[in-house]
Amino acid sequence: MTLRIVVHWVVAAAACIGLLRVSVAAQGDPVRPDVSAAIIEYLCDVGSPSCATQPHGDNIFEPTRFRCTSCTFTGLMALAFDLKGADQMLNVPRALQVGRYRFEMTLDAPVAKAAMMQLMWSVASQAFQVRLHVEERTASTLALVIGKHGPKFKRLTKPSQGQYPQIGPGVIRFDTIAQLLDFLSNQPPQLSTNRVFVDKTGLSGAFDIELITKNHALDGPGALLALVREQLGLDFVNPGRTAQKLYVVIDSATPLRGTWIKP
Repeated sequence: MTLRIVVHWVVAAAACIGLLRVSVAAQGDPVRPDVSAAIIEYLCDVGSPSCATQPHGDNIFEPTRFRCTSCTFTGLMALAFDLKGADQMLNVPRALQVGRYRFEMTLDAPVAKAAMMQLMWSVASQAFQVRLHVEERTASTLALVIGKHGPKFKRLTKPSQGQYPQIGPGVIRFDTIAQLLDFLSNQPPQLSTNRVFVDKTGLSGAFDIELITKNHALDGPGALLALVREQLGLDFVNPGRTAQKLYVVIDSATPLRGTWIKP
């Protein structure tokens, strides 16, 4: 009698465990999801005539799918590690900075966005054949704020056309504040402020931002900041220092200029 009760208890427990596993699987939260398919297709180089006609890229996140219609390698890095500016990415080859790609990835089970980005970087690092080294530094920050008389640019009422930023002779155009900050962060040594830029404007969405550099001597770290103050009606304040992770490319192959498909 006792043996029969024990057997019934074991069977019932096993059934409960089975139901629990089915329940967890039904919720779509597997422990080890895998990439079932991925493709990265080279589109163009930023600044080239063919890139000027490309539609503005979109990032699409779904439980089992990630798609970037037109993104750079550094854009993928920023998504993967939630980076705030280009100054957190060091030693990135020029060819990797300018190439634009279509990236599509499908998973065999749904995951949260953070896990999706980890898997995306796993695919990207394999396709681009790069290795990263992560280090930490303490950096001075500059916060971008709205100036005393307000911004001197207007909000876009229609979606912008082409790729931004657009760097032309004597003029640079942006359609978001984030692009402006990335541009300021990613300057050559003679113009770099060695600061981490933080957006404190509270301005979100798309804008018609135009920075005219023609007839202006860009001869020092403060030159671009002065133009931003004068032409855009924005300002900079120094809120202090912040700990910042740096992602350094320590190894890379010939940049992808074709189509890569997950083996």
